[in-house]
Amino acid sequence: MVLIRDQPKECGIKGCDWIPETEKKSLVKEMVTAYTFVWRRWRFLSHSVAYGMSQFTRFGIYTWIPIYAVEVLGFNPIAGAALLSVSPLAGAIATVVFGWLADKLGFGSRRILLGLGLTISAISLLVIGWYPHLPTAAYVGLVFLVGAFTEGLDTVYFLVVMDKFGKAGKAGTAYGSLNAVGKVFGTFSSAILGFVLTISGWISAFNCSPYWASSAQL
Repeated sequence: MVLIRDQPKECGIKGCDWIPETEKKSLVKEMVTAYTFVWRRWRFLSHSVAYGMSQFTRFGIYTWIPIYAVEVLGFNPIAGAALLSVSPLAGAIATVVFGWLADKLGFGSRRILLGLGLTISAISLLVIGWYPHLPTAAYVGLVFLVGAFTEGLDTVYFLVVMDKFGKAGKAGTAYGSLNAVGKVFGTFSSAILGFVLTISGWISAFNCSPYWASSAQL
């Protein structure tokens, strides 16, 4: 202990000077740097808005489709709940297919798949809202399409950010950011649609989600 000094040279030992350690970045600073890297990319911003619109539709139908089925279509509550359950089931089936297609067709196909999904889900919602006297099987098919082309395409949304940011070691950061945007859009979805429903009725409420989906395509 007597011989310990700040520097070896102070003990008469030459050629063994300490090499100062590189100052380590704080975790907060590293996080800010990583998220800044992701959010400064305008393509990520546009992609996250498109995903947010998709989730706006998804969470909106989770709230309002069962109520619509009971109040307008004349379903009993159990049948209304069963109709909604078609959406996640369709998503489970479609996500397997779309994931494979995204690999099979390559990177350039992914935005085409997303645009196709937004279009089909928007049209399906419009038909549900505009035509309240269709056979039950038609509504099952339409809700299936909405679920398949919103929930089923989640895989492709996240593949895009993995492709863009994976090599930079920021895939997790981008994935988390995209997921957060989707949850924020979903948070306000039910309330916005409920407000539109209150002041304008079911048709306007059903028109709202397709308008958002169409703008997301742009």
